[in-house]
Amino acid sequence: MAGAGEARSHVGAGLYASETGVKIKHATHCTSKMNRWLPAYVEKVQFKRLKDINFTSSMGKKRKLEDIINNSSSAVNE
Repeated sequence: MAGAGEARSHVGAGLYASETGVKIKHATHCTSKMNRWLPAYVEKVQFKRLKDINFTSSMGKKRKLEDIINNSSSAVNE
């Protein structure tokens, strides 16, 4: 029975595919349920007015901080 191992692996692959197909068919999918929001990571979100929110990029904030540090260190050296 030389070469029978290949046939067995192909049969096993077919059976695995069939079993997986049946499991997926009977499973409940996310599209079968009502839409839901993901759970919140915080209990309460603080309200802020749009004018009070800083939309500066992290690079801009870093540059501003470095300018403040450089200006304060140059004032100390004088």
